[in-house]
Amino acid sequence: MSSKTANKDAAIDINAVLTPDPPIDVKTDEDSIKKELVELLSNIKKGDTLTPATWKTLKSLGWKDTTEKVEKLVETETAVKAKPEAKAKKAKATKTPVVRTKIGRMETLGKVLASGTYKEEDVITKADALYVKNDGKTNITLFTSLYSDARSLLRGLNILEEKNGKVSIRK
Repeated sequence: MSSKTANKDAAIDINAVLTPDPPIDVKTDEDSIKKELVELLSNIKKGDTLTPATWKTLKSLGWKDTTEKVEKLVETETAVKAKPEAKAKKAKATKTPVVRTKIGRMETLGKVLASGTYKEEDVITKADALYVKNDGKTNITLFTSLYSDARSLLRGLNILEEKNGKVSIRK
């Protein structure tokens, strides 16, 4: 089937099924029929009961199913409209610039553990103090978390000595 016939057949099918107003003029030249078909593409939906040949022609002219995109957009807009106060309450977080210190938090934990035998809480406070001394910011909560990870790793490597509530690195 030539594109001339395909476009004309598609126009006849669309006129019969979708009844556009005004209908596509099927007695005009091929370029005019094609132009009218292209103009109607955005009005044609996936569920329209057109023939397979018409669908093939429409797809060759650039028709794409936009119903899913439109439905998702409507859902998103509805969700946003339903919670405007939540969006307003959410203040933009200001990004704190990353400041490189002379020594990292995990490294300070290693240095403290390597320097002697301490209670676990002393390891954390000494590491935090060493980090602050090297231009870092104090954060005991973060050091507690990091120490837990470091302790697990050192236990796994079997190099953490734990005696009488104190810890050190095996020598």
